[in-house]
Amino acid sequence: MGDKDIVSKEIIGRLAAYLAIYLLDLPIDPDFQEAMGTEHQRIEDRRADLVVKLRDRGGKPFL
Repeated sequence: MGDKDIVSKEIIGRLAAYLAIYLLDLPIDPDFQEAMGTEHQRIEDRRADLVVKLRDRGGKPFL
């Protein structure tokens, strides 16, 4: 999967360069591409759908 990711980054970079050259008429060198780090730390809070604490008739709790 890592090889496909590298190839797709190259294709997207070249596509962005050609869009800048031909649509926006910017003087871009299509052979120079530098991947910028866009990774950001993500904090996730994962919770279960629903957890209920009950008690049986004897008074003993269970989940």
